[in-house]
Amino acid sequence: MLSANSRHSFQQPAVLGSGDSGIQIAAVLANAGLRVKLYDVAAEQDGELSPAEAAIERLFQLDPSPLSGIEAASLISPCDFAQHGRQLNEHDLIIEAYDLPQAAKQTWLTRLAPHFSRSALIVSLSQGEPVSELGAVLPAGMRPHFMGARFSAFPRLQRLVELVPTARSEERLVEKFEQFLKNTVGLKPYLVEDQANFSFLPLWLFMLCSAFAHSKSLSAIQREAATALLFQHQGGIYYFLQHIVGLSGSRAAYRRLDQALIEKFGSLLQWDSALDKPMALFSSRILQKNLPAELQQLWNARDWAGLQQHQHPCAVFICRYLRDCWQFLAHSSQNSGLSGKALDNLLYDGLGWGFMPWQLLQEFEPKKVYETTLHQQSELSYPLSTHWRRRARSSTPIYAGDEFTHAASLLNESKLSRQYLYRGDILIWQPQAEIVDINSALLSELRQAIEHARRAHHALMIYHHGSQFGITKNWQQAAEQIDFSQNINLLQDCIMALRMHPRFVIFSGGGVILDAGMALMLQADRVISEADLSWQLTTFAQGLTGIGGIWFEWLRRLPQLSPELSRLQTATVIDKLLHGGGIHSIHGARNMGLLRSHDRYVMNRSQLARMSRKMADAWIESESCRAMRYPLYKPNAEDLEWHLRRSASSPDPQRYRELIALLAAEDQQQVLSLRHFLQSENALFFRYLNNTVHD
Repeated sequence: MLSANSRHSFQQPAVLGSGDSGIQIAAVLANAGLRVKLYDVAAEQDGELSPAEAAIERLFQLDPSPLSGIEAASLISPCDFAQHGRQLNEHDLIIEAYDLPQAAKQTWLTRLAPHFSRSALIVSLSQGEPVSELGAVLPAGMRPHFMGARFSAFPRLQRLVELVPTARSEERLVEKFEQFLKNTVGLKPYLVEDQANFSFLPLWLFMLCSAFAHSKSLSAIQREAATALLFQHQGGIYYFLQHIVGLSGSRAAYRRLDQALIEKFGSLLQWDSALDKPMALFSSRILQKNLPAELQQLWNARDWAGLQQHQHPCAVFICRYLRDCWQFLAHSSQNSGLSGKALDNLLYDGLGWGFMPWQLLQEFEPKKVYETTLHQQSELSYPLSTHWRRRARSSTPIYAGDEFTHAASLLNESKLSRQYLYRGDILIWQPQAEIVDINSALLSELRQAIEHARRAHHALMIYHHGSQFGITKNWQQAAEQIDFSQNINLLQDCIMALRMHPRFVIFSGGGVILDAGMALMLQADRVISEADLSWQLTTFAQGLTGIGGIWFEWLRRLPQLSPELSRLQTATVIDKLLHGGGIHSIHGARNMGLLRSHDRYVMNRSQLARMSRKMADAWIESESCRAMRYPLYKPNAEDLEWHLRRSASSPDPQRYRELIALLAAEDQQQVLSLRHFLQSENALFFRYLNNTVHD
């Protein structure tokens, strides 16, 4: 019998089929703490492992691991239909996950349906095939309880789930399953229409095919290097084809692609024969060496005019590829009604890359892009450019309140931010914009909030749940602004004020955190974030050095180890910065020590407000003092000699040595001072900036 409290959530899930798809879905349910039964046929001979048992054993060999922890595997129970078939009627959620053709799936559903509970939700896995025909084999009374779904190949990492209700699906159950996936399992469900390939796969196929269409003059390694730069990932188009979506799945999806769409976009949507040839994968270091440094700097600075003027074949490819990706996404946006941001999210959740085309268009400034592309001859004209131009102009979202700020009292509303007081003890400082430019005006408001909290002896929470905390800048152009030096000095002042604040400091954020935003975050005693939080350091990516003591505070978060291991820690952090400075996942941040075990994250941004309130309540009730940070010690002569040798293998030996020299500055004592470090770091930053401008 079904659990009495299953009205609000699914309590007894079952997965049918122990192939690659079935075991991945069972694992992601187990990661959420759910007990799940994995069904398949019985073992062929006595003494052998059944297919379900073998699949669970195989979990530990898969890379990347589907499990968030080894103990999650204990929540998956292997079952076979011969011994456990009667238990099927105990499940309130049944996910059919056979990696089989449509006709074979229908056969299995026909055989098993009599054993299902009449109230269970039945979800059939699809890789892009319409699902309505599958539901037709169920008894008429079960069809309102049937729907389809497409999971990513690695749902622990690529959390997109496309939900495909049929015309008969009961709306209440569809909504219940959507909320279950979002709030219990931590996936990203999207409701899509029951048509071939749904919503995600056509986007992916255009990204794939047009990359090959525009890169015929490039070598394989240049194609991979250019797309890795675009995707802001260690790998490019080959990597995502082989390891994320898969060649066979992509080829099958292409065969289902709407012929009218292929005719509309011509050669940009043609399956290239090169896709069927063996492909080599390259390390990120090799890929970086195959792109000119000047091209990488133009990209990091979002200099559209500079990219168009650059003569390198990779620069030509990037401009043409972006131009046509924007066109295809504008077409998709117009037909589906999805915003550019929603399409970005669909790609991000489906692939886990950093390529957000609509957001990139905003960073490159739509006006400049349209002015320079309208007149160009191409496979495509630009009749839809006004579609996204109109959206870009109207896209100035301002924060509304949430359950946490509604529970607090509004103290002050300034031009760019608000201050709230929660339970008379925590001052909440909240920037109002979705995309925050951490400029002099905003930093002045933050400084006032910190001072108010200090005088009133309040704890402080920096609270921003928008899409970006900080913006991508061309630092050469930014340095030409009158208030640039004031901005850097104000940032340093805010950092020291946060460091010296007498009560605890919490940072609650989502989206992407850049440069100054990361410097502010690292002054927090606790970080609360969504699982998709990522960090980008554009100063390092543009060939400069850091601002705000970011890597200094990063090192202070690492545990104190032996001198030998401490040197390796420092070298690893600096190399990460010099490789571009990006960390694109919570798991990467934990592995690198940027986030600690006591920091908290939630699977979806909608849960951030509730978690922030829980954390605030816990701090107030515990009356804890602010914890001391690990001291960071000045490197001795032996350390400096080791780093001098180590710099030879660094991506940028000169910058590596100059960063180490900051830690060994003459004005530093044995225990390093953040204040002195910030002053030395600022001087080095401006020296690099001036040298770049003069060059």
